[in-house]
Amino acid sequence: LQATIRAAPCGRISADRGCVGVTSGLYGLRDSDAFFVEADMCRALLAVLLSPECRAWPRAAVSAGGEAETSLRRTCFSFVELSGDLRAHPSAMMKIFAFLSSALPLAYIADEGEINRELWTWLHLMATSSSGQFIEDVLGACASSRLREPDELRAAHRALHGDRFPQGRTVFDRAACAEVRLLISHVLLVLFHVLELFRHQLGLPPRFVLTTVDAFRSRFLPALRRT
Repeated sequence: LQATIRAAPCGRISADRGCVGVTSGLYGLRDSDAFFVEADMCRALLAVLLSPECRAWPRAAVSAGGEAETSLRRTCFSFVELSGDLRAHPSAMMKIFAFLSSALPLAYIADEGEINRELWTWLHLMATSSSGQFIEDVLGACASSRLREPDELRAAHRALHGDRFPQGRTVFDRAACAEVRLLISHVLLVLFHVLELFRHQLGLPPRFVLTTVDAFRSRFLPALRRT
């Protein structure tokens, strides 16, 4: 999946969202049913990982240890890398953060030198690259809203998804309301897990730890205070 997305021109991946959304709206379809693009591959894979059949995989991988646990950490790292490439596709990003909100604390639960190096590389990537842009977008979209009334939820949804369909064709139902509330919950859960994982510092250079924590604080704390 990573190789496929990175092989595609970055400008085209960003343009897919608008072009596919408009075409889907014209034909009376929802989201990107009219086409299947790289972002849909990511969403399909995450749909499997989040399914009832696979929901227990992260905990089972930690219990099994060894290669299974390593695969879980690699999966978490791969998805945070992909989030930088797919930030123009909020539907895919929502599923990425839904997965990370449950898998992240399990993947890096052990406070050990090698695991901590992987964890803090993950944290540094999230804090300093485009991978963290979606967190800022979600916090910004929800900052001035209580997310209670349908109009407030619709405004947050529009801020994140944009005008995917021609005017008057957008369907905003109860599922869409729940989608917005779940999204902010998953993003906040990831940030809370990060705060807990900051304590895992065994075997790491103190300067690197301070640099990463400062990057997180300066990037996300102002947005959290406004939310």
